[in-house]
Amino acid sequence: MPDDRTKNPRALPEQSEWTFDLIEQAHEEIRRVAQQFGLDTYPNQLEIITAEQM
Repeated sequence: MPDDRTKNPRALPEQSEWTFDLIEQAHEEIRRVAQQFGLDTYPNQLEIITAEQM
């Protein structure tokens, strides 16, 4: 059974560990899809915190 990236090479990864590169890839894909629907996206600000800070 082919994975989703074979059918759609722009599909987002399904792993649970996110890197800044993967987050940026997700944001770019969201922006791309939003533009297709004529929508604007709000810029995101990311902050890295520890479990104790949550």
